Amino acid sequence: MTVDKPSPSSYQLSPRRLAFLNIVLAYGVFSLGYTLQGYWYISVIFASLVAAWIIAAGRNWDWVPSGLFVLSTLAVGAGIYISVDIPWLIFGLLFTIFAWDLHALAHRYDRAGMIIDESSLTFRHIRRLIIFEGLGLVLAFIALSSRIQVSFGWLVLLALVTFLGLSYGISYMIRKSH
Repeated sequence: MTVDKPSPSSYQLSPRRLAFLNIVLAYGVFSLGYTLQGYWYISVIFASLVAAWIIAAGRNWDWVPSGLFVLSTLAVGAGIYISVDIPWLIFGLLFTIFAWDLHALAHRYDRAGMIIDESSLTFRHIRRLIIFEGLGLVLAFIALSSRIQVSFGWLVLLALVTFLGLSYGISYMIRKSH
């Protein structure tokens, strides 16, 4: 007797499930980083944030992931302030960005109605997201391992060029995907 296995292309990639998995990973990584530093009780806060995500998903509160993204960014700032190891914070924020972006993708799918080849669109979106997140991760670790003395004016110019470059890159990706 033979059993037919489904082909990899027949698996449905659900952005909502992947977003949930990433938010669990994000707050799990944050919890581990804070716990290793001796702040185990903050893990309760992170667990309640996962619960908030679950409740929000059940009630279609689409503003909650953006709020959790802001809270994650604050958790990174607080972690830096109390000396949580930076890699835990970077990976926690990385997973939070994945979750936030995938939730937004699922929300766009909901508004679109019928989508032709949703699995392929999701796969391509995730592939682009992994490329940009991987590049950000590499740049973050390069920035952490290097020390460069520059004046404030050069920093403002660098921030402006970075902002314009990211804006152009994002708008290019949006135009290309339509």
